[in-house]
Amino acid sequence: MKRDGYHHGNLRRALLDAALGIIEADGVAAITMSALARAAGVSSGAPYRHFKSVDAVLVALASEGWSALIAEEQALVDPQAPPLEQFRRAGIATVRFAVQRPIHFRLMFGPVGRRLDDPQLAARVAEADARTDALVEAATRSGEMGPGPAQALAAQAVIYGLARLLVDGHLSSISADDAEALAHAVTGALGEGLIPREAPPKAHQSRPLARNQSSAATTPSSGEPGA
Repeated sequence: MKRDGYHHGNLRRALLDAALGIIEADGVAAITMSALARAAGVSSGAPYRHFKSVDAVLVALASEGWSALIAEEQALVDPQAPPLEQFRRAGIATVRFAVQRPIHFRLMFGPVGRRLDDPQLAARVAEADARTDALVEAATRSGEMGPGPAQALAAQAVIYGLARLLVDGHLSSISADDAEALAHAVTGALGEGLIPREAPPKAHQSRPLARNQSSAATTPSSGEPGA
């Protein structure tokens, strides 16, 4: 049955929503242009007014996902907070987003998300990368994060790994609020490793000497010099 409003500027949105529904029910492989038309309740040729192929639909969903993730970060990150806390909150936003929009998340971080020949998708990815780079630079400059790429990469790997575990069902199904709390705990534990520390002090040379002295003190003596 055709739905009201689809021929009055809402067809593109209707097709994207239809794609999300098909993916949720039957997976990405089930999407065809004719399936989208049926799900949206429009003629078989109508989807081509907005998308030239199924791939274009998936790229549009990935781009939409990046826009939504950026908005989620902006909502959770306090620009007045210390830089490392801002970086942490951005990671928490990613986990929350993944639980709220698992289909978008999979597309964004799968092969479709690397289709940077699409200008809109490339722009969204570049914007997200620039935001992350700025947070890392600020945290490094403030001394809250050690220099070099290892610390930031470790943090991003933990965030992505946690998000992926949740999205792929390896952890129990939880709400977005619970995912946010879990991410807060995980990033809190990781944060200890992000703080630059002084090198541990070298072992005192007096320790072996003290042990030798103690040993000598407890060794029976014959009382004779040179014995």
